[in-house]
Amino acid sequence: MANVPRPWPSAVILFNLVQKSSGYFVYASTVIKFVDDPYSRPDEQLEIIQNLKPTQHDAPFEALDKLYHQILSVVRPQFHSRLLCILQCVAHNHGLDPPQLDYILGLKPGDTKLILRGLHSVLKVPSNDEGWSISFHHTSFLDFLQAQERSLNFHLSGESCLKVAQAILTAASDESIPRPEGFNPWYVYLQFLQLHYLMVVGG
Repeated sequence: MANVPRPWPSAVILFNLVQKSSGYFVYASTVIKFVDDPYSRPDEQLEIIQNLKPTQHDAPFEALDKLYHQILSVVRPQFHSRLLCILQCVAHNHGLDPPQLDYILGLKPGDTKLILRGLHSVLKVPSNDEGWSISFHHTSFLDFLQAQERSLNFHLSGESCLKVAQAILTAASDESIPRPEGFNPWYVYLQFLQLHYLMVVGG
């Protein structure tokens, strides 16, 4: 912060952020977390937010949606499929910790936390892996992910539920893959099969 010009942010920037928030506290809260990224310069992070331009003035969540898209865009495209599976697990099974997610999704140990590294403004990722699950900071992010017209290619669909179930089946059937102590993957497998049915078959 020593290299950031003072006063910072300026009154004009603060006014523009208030206008963009449209009265939504979650927007301001998420912006603060985004700017406070320990791996980035705060002034550059804030500039990214300032450059998010609205396109549809009648969309009530447009500014928030653009912010969420910007946050998710830090994940490399080749990891998007894995990211959706992780988010699907966070959305529908609140007891899974990072090592368990690595196991059921066929990831290398530590991959879950690496993929989510830039998403601290929307996710609570525990520093102590075992026994601490990942969760959303605010339910508005889950609402965004579940609304296809808002989240677009980040939509949590029935297809990603099926991918989670298939990954669990592969991992649980391979005895050479070390299983987290005391963890039963079959319960989670059945949960996501049922969820896939409700989302795709059950409509």
